[in-house]
Amino acid sequence: MVKQFRAWFETVKHLLEKPDVFVARLQARWGIVTNPNAIRIENSGALDFGSFTLAEIEAKIDALLKESSSFTNSSEKTEQF
Repeated sequence: MVKQFRAWFETVKHLLEKPDVFVARLQARWGIVTNPNAIRIENSGALDFGSFTLAEIEAKIDALLKESSSFTNSSEKTEQF
């Protein structure tokens, strides 16, 4: 069923610019009534995380832990956490 939906979606994805028409087609074909804007999420794109060694990752984690510890101990209010 997922493959069928994906194939169908390829034929109607241009209708996302006309939500009322898209919803009508969605309901007619699949019995789904929804607002496509409620499920539309902008993609932030690909991210390059780089290539790190295990030692580099551990060093970064240690630095973040040290930073969080410094913040926690920075005042009486944050020490309560």
